[in-house]
Amino acid sequence: MRKFTFLVLILIFNFQLNAQITIVNSDMAQAGDTLRYSVASSLNNYEKSGANEIWDFSKIEPTSQDVQRYFTPTSTPYLLQFFSATYGLPEQLDLGPVGGAGFASNVFGFYRSNNAALVNVGKGATVQSLPLGIVYTQRDTILKFPLSYGNVKFGYFEGSASLLGLGALVQTGTRRTEVDGWGTIKTPYGTFDCIRVISEVDGVDSISFNGFGIPVPNSRTEYYWFGKNQKFPLMEVIVNNLTQETKIRYKDIYRPELYKSNARFTASRTTASTKDTINLNNQSIGFPTGYTWTITPNTYRFVANTNNKSASPRVIFDALGKYSVSLAVNYNGGFDDTTRLEYISISQGLEVNFLADKPTPAINEIVSFTDETKGNPIAWQWTFIPNTGVQFVESTSASSQNPKVKFTLKGNYAVRLRAINAAGAVTLTKENYIQVWPTGLTINSANFSGIKFFPNPVKDFVQFENNWNNAIKVKITNLLGEEIMRISLEPLSTTRISVQPLPPGLYIIESEMGDHSAAQKLIIE
Repeated sequence: MRKFTFLVLILIFNFQLNAQITIVNSDMAQAGDTLRYSVASSLNNYEKSGANEIWDFSKIEPTSQDVQRYFTPTSTPYLLQFFSATYGLPEQLDLGPVGGAGFASNVFGFYRSNNAALVNVGKGATVQSLPLGIVYTQRDTILKFPLSYGNVKFGYFEGSASLLGLGALVQTGTRRTEVDGWGTIKTPYGTFDCIRVISEVDGVDSISFNGFGIPVPNSRTEYYWFGKNQKFPLMEVIVNNLTQETKIRYKDIYRPELYKSNARFTASRTTASTKDTINLNNQSIGFPTGYTWTITPNTYRFVANTNNKSASPRVIFDALGKYSVSLAVNYNGGFDDTTRLEYISISQGLEVNFLADKPTPAINEIVSFTDETKGNPIAWQWTFIPNTGVQFVESTSASSQNPKVKFTLKGNYAVRLRAINAAGAVTLTKENYIQVWPTGLTINSANFSGIKFFPNPVKDFVQFENNWNNAIKVKITNLLGEEIMRISLEPLSTTRISVQPLPPGLYIIESEMGDHSAAQKLIIE
C-alpha cells in the first residue's frame, strides 16, 4: 500500500512539473507583429492566483475589437531618441488637468526585448508639433526572463524630457512584478496552459516649471496571462488604483459582429435653412482609422476646411428638401456603416421684418405692429426693451403675429421679433424703434415761424436758420426731459451743429425769444 501511495505522489508531482510552463523571450511579440484583441467591460475572479489554477473566462462578453501593431522605431517620429528600442506601442499619456486635452499627441511607449528581459525604455510624445522623448535613465523592467512560477522582481524607473526650455515632463515610479500563478486559462479565443503575472506600479507623472513640479499619481495593478508561443498576453487586466477603473482586453480572432452598430453620428440640428451650417458629429465606438460620409441628394457642400473624409464635417445644404446621411467607419481589421434616411430637412429660411403704424406715439396711445416676415413663420415672440410701461391690448399677447401695444411711460423702446418656422428661428431687433412722447407736451411752432431747422430726420448735421432780428435761445432735450444741448442763434444767422455724438432717437427742440416759444420734434437716425 505504501509503495502504491508513493507511486501516485510521484505521478502527481511529474504531472505538475510538466504542466508548469516557462515563458522566454522567443514566446513574446517582436517588431512587425500584430495583435487582434477584444475589449470587455467586466471580468470576474481575475484576482485569484496559485498553482494549477483554472481561470475560466470563456463566457466573457466582448464589447469591441481592435488591432495593435508593434511598430519599428524607424516607423515612428522618435527614431533619434529610441533607435535602440525593439519596438514601439501607441498609447496614451494621461496627465489629467495638468496637461489638458490635446497636450500631447502621437504618444508611443518604447520597449527593448532580449533574452534577459522586457524593458520599457521611455515614451515619445509630440508637444506643440515637436517630437519629444521621455528617455528613462533608470529603465522600467517589466518582465525578467525566464518567467517561472514564484519569480519576484522589484525595480525603480525614472525619465524626463525638456519642454521647449519652459520646464520638463518627468515620470518616476516603482514596479514589483511576481509570477503568482500557473494553470489553465479559457477565453473565447481558446484554452491554453499559462502562467499569470501581477505587476504593482506606483508611479508619478508630473510637469515641472522652473523647478516646481505638479504631480499626477499613476498607481495601477496589471495582470497578465501568458502562453507558450502566443507572442501576446492571452488576457490582460489593468486596474487604476485611484479611480478603480478597469481595462480588460484579450487576444482574439476577428469577430465581425463586434463592429456592428459601432458607426454612429448625430447632427447639430436636423431642421435648417439653406443659409445654415450643420455639424455632423462622429460618435463611433472604439478607435476608427478612417471615415467616409455620403449625403443624398448631392445639393450640398462641405465648409470650414472639412470634407467627406473628416471625422466631424460641417455642411451647408443648397436646396430645399430632405437629405439622407451615411457614415462608413474603418477600423484596424474591421468596418461598419450606418445610414439615417431623410435625416436632415431643409426648409425656406426666414427673412424677419415688422412695422409699427405709429413709431412715435403719445403715452397710452395704441400702436399696431404688423409682422412682415417671409418664409412661412409658424410662431412669434415679441420683446420690448425696456419692458416697463408696455401693455398688450385687444386680446393680443407677446406671441401674437400682429400684436397691439400701449406704452404707459415716455421714452425710447427697442423692439425685437423672434420668428420661428420649420427651419429654425431668426431674430430681428430694431433699436429705439418706438419713441413715446409725453402726453402733456404741446408741439406748436405756428406762433414762432422765424426759426427753421433741417433736415429732419437727421443723421449727421442739423442746420438752424434764424430769420429774426433778435437772438434765439435753443435747447435740445430727450424724451425724459434731460437737457442734451443748448445753443444761441445770432440774429439773421445760419448755424450748423453736429448731432453725431447723440444716440438715435426722438428729441425735442425748444426755442425761446422773449414771449415767443415753440417745441418741435427732431428725429436722429
